[in-house]
Amino acid sequence: CGGEGSELYGGASGGRDLRSVEFGCHHGNHKGALLLDKDGPVHAAREILTQPQLEQAAHLSGPVSSAPSLSWEEKPQLFNKEEFLPLDPTQELIFPPELILMSESASPQSLTFQGERMRWVSPSSLQELLQLKTRNPAAPLVMGNTNIGPDIKFKGTVHPLIISPTRVMELFEVTQTPQGVWVGAGCSLSELQSLLEKLLLQSPLEKTELFRALIQQLGNLGSQQIRNVASLGGNIMSAFPNSDLNPVLAAGSCRVSVISNGGRREVPLDQNFFVSFGKTILKPEEILLSVFIPFSRKGEFVRAFRQAPRKESSFSTVTTGMRVFFSEGSRVVQDVSIYYGGMGPTTVSASKTCQAITSRRWDEETLSRAYDILLEELVLPPSAPGGKVEFRRSLTLSFLFKFNLEVLQRLRDMNVITDEVPEKMQPLPKEIQPSLQEFQHVSKSQSEQDPVGRPMMHRSALSQATGEAVYCDDIPTTDGELFLALVTSSRAKARITGLDVSEALQLPGVVDVITVKDIPGKKVREMCGYEEELLAESEVSCVGQMLCAVLADTRAHARRGAAAVKVGYEDLPEPIFTTEGVQTGPALS
Repeated sequence: CGGEGSELYGGASGGRDLRSVEFGCHHGNHKGALLLDKDGPVHAAREILTQPQLEQAAHLSGPVSSAPSLSWEEKPQLFNKEEFLPLDPTQELIFPPELILMSESASPQSLTFQGERMRWVSPSSLQELLQLKTRNPAAPLVMGNTNIGPDIKFKGTVHPLIISPTRVMELFEVTQTPQGVWVGAGCSLSELQSLLEKLLLQSPLEKTELFRALIQQLGNLGSQQIRNVASLGGNIMSAFPNSDLNPVLAAGSCRVSVISNGGRREVPLDQNFFVSFGKTILKPEEILLSVFIPFSRKGEFVRAFRQAPRKESSFSTVTTGMRVFFSEGSRVVQDVSIYYGGMGPTTVSASKTCQAITSRRWDEETLSRAYDILLEELVLPPSAPGGKVEFRRSLTLSFLFKFNLEVLQRLRDMNVITDEVPEKMQPLPKEIQPSLQEFQHVSKSQSEQDPVGRPMMHRSALSQATGEAVYCDDIPTTDGELFLALVTSSRAKARITGLDVSEALQLPGVVDVITVKDIPGKKVREMCGYEEELLAESEVSCVGQMLCAVLADTRAHARRGAAAVKVGYEDLPEPIFTTEGVQTGPALS
């Protein structure tokens, strides 16, 4: 029943505070009032008491004082504001204070979440993390879940154990030294960008070459939401071949600190660090603890370039990090480092190109030789994953050419050279230009029913913009509702030699598997003048042709059951289109 309440506080010396609470249900069958004090009920009635009756009841414990009393209409207080914790401006108001107190507890405990097939463990200390990793070396470490999560959701990857070290404070420590800065592997990419921008203001320009190159790449990496959760260590250990950061970190002579039960060691981030696709030189039980980003030296230039299909939220087609070091007041190269991403299964070093440049003057002759060597060094087969082989190879030359222009400009600004140099190429604007849509003027005399010249709003525009639109996933499930997942062909032209559904039927949640034998009556449908099988029985003619369907109590169980269905194929000769066949009759032979 709904409740209503009002208060009357009274009492002088020797009196007691009284509270009147009115109550009643919505339909009006029950109503009454209860007069309370700090020791318990004083007076109750089946009918709602009037104010004079309440005042009379109040006199049982002392006269009612009008000075400190509250108004009759004032609602009772549900809480005492004086008991609240002081407002912390660094915390959002919706953040539960209990969680803050738990995080400040002197004895934090590990957290474990158990699912049907996976267990998620969040250790509370570095020592506990090391023990977990030693016992389970194959268990992945998850920080922002921007890599493991999509694999689980879209590829069906299963990890029996996932370790989430988000509460291990050593992974978030930042230490500055005279040589550079150690950044905890757990720091998010947004935190890394903020840190580098702060160091940019505090350090001399000549010491921040690598910082500025990393900031440039971080501004284009993913989206702001991804950078807020993705970690520096996770980005390195993912070892993606087209990583935006790894070529820059490698070219900048960065190194990492790793730890295991056997102790700590430092490993340089170079061509030997990335072993193969998604693999690094670290041992399975080792944990990446922090990354060292050095200050640049005087006469050292670092640049980063990338090419991607979109300005943001897009994987790079080719990315690079380049560094060159000159002796003071000279254009002779003392050291050079060039790394590319997207030119192989790992981040690759153009070591032969670097050898052709080292100890030579930075001029047109040296760079012309370097271009030829670079083309010979970075070779992609025509069948390389990702395609666009010639385009990617041309990008490697383009990036080195851009680096050459920027280095020449810097050498001229430093009065090392006096020759005329080409202007360096400016990057494309990152800001998305606003769009404008214009409509023709419509006379006021035109009927409201006449749509000519008027913009027409989509029927669902308002409901979608306000979030009121109802989609299939918004519809609540009903009792006994089942989910269906299709099993489709993975071959373009083949004979079906077997369809084994026994393993799928044994999985939890799977109710049944529907095959062509379960369809009563007509098993085909007419489409575009020919008959198409509802479910393939003996032969498939395209990838994606439906073979059977799995019914389960949840969508996840249905997909898992579909993945467990085993289909046997015998490949058939591929169809060949011939001119003679088209002219004489059948188009396939």
